[in-house]
Amino acid sequence: MLNTRMDSLNITHLAQQLYKQLSLNSHETEGLRQTGLNGVSLFLHSRPPQQLKPLKESSIYSPRIVFLFLGAKTGELGLRHFRYDTNHFLVLTSYYPVQCVTDYQESDVLFGMTIELERTMVAELIHDIQKNSNTAPHQALENQAKTEGLACYPMNGLIREQLWALLRILSDAVACSLFGQTHLRELLYAFICSFGDDFLQSWVHHNSQFNQLHRVVEHVNEHFAQDISVSDLAELVAMSPSHFNRVFKNYMADTPMQYLKKIRLNKAQTLIKQQSLAINQIAQAVGYESASQFSREFKRYFGESPKQLAGQANK
Repeated sequence: MLNTRMDSLNITHLAQQLYKQLSLNSHETEGLRQTGLNGVSLFLHSRPPQQLKPLKESSIYSPRIVFLFLGAKTGELGLRHFRYDTNHFLVLTSYYPVQCVTDYQESDVLFGMTIELERTMVAELIHDIQKNSNTAPHQALENQAKTEGLACYPMNGLIREQLWALLRILSDAVACSLFGQTHLRELLYAFICSFGDDFLQSWVHHNSQFNQLHRVVEHVNEHFAQDISVSDLAELVAMSPSHFNRVFKNYMADTPMQYLKKIRLNKAQTLIKQQSLAINQIAQAVGYESASQFSREFKRYFGESPKQLAGQANK
């Protein structure tokens, strides 16, 4: 059997070959590449030219697993810090506005794979495991630092083996269409065998508190441009506003209104990069009545004004 270092090198090489294969009809040398399996993508980003210090980037992380083959990322969520790299992978089961810094010290590129998590598939897998097992899956590591829906886990031999098998299947279009979903289930099964199912259970179990809050989070992400209050959100889960405020912050690392503001600002950032709209139009599109307030909060959060970002996007 190959040692862990060689396993890692083989996986990276296989992923690079797949990325080249997916890029044959693209004029861009990097970026996101969708594989033949829905929700599974490879991404490649080079170190920005003449970057003197790490740049903090903000984006909304949705339910997914992220593996890195080259490079590393450190992130902040409230007061919590996390890092994922070639030896640790990231798992999310909700929508988090996260600020991250890419570490290019060991590589000039950030190269990895993202697998979107679909709640129904995860729930069916956990149900099938429990139905066919006489013993309950063990609990996750007690010392595993995580927010309720965000955690970093160490790579192990079982995960590497299933990741390598998935990459091989993705390289063959016919095999991918026939067996891709099966290999994805096997990778998730390897995760549950390695780290327990409580992390995923809290997401898919209909009556869990985190599942209830996740429905609120989905509501915010769909209706962020509307007028939303803490009372409105608390009513969705039949809690008092004060109790809901405490519970939400415990699970999501932000109060409901802080979370709403970050979602709006991240949505605005995307609009600025993708569309040529006036700043006041963007402010209104994401739920701000005052363009000046929007600009102040945008600069405070991203470190640059909407106008500055728009200028860079139009270059």
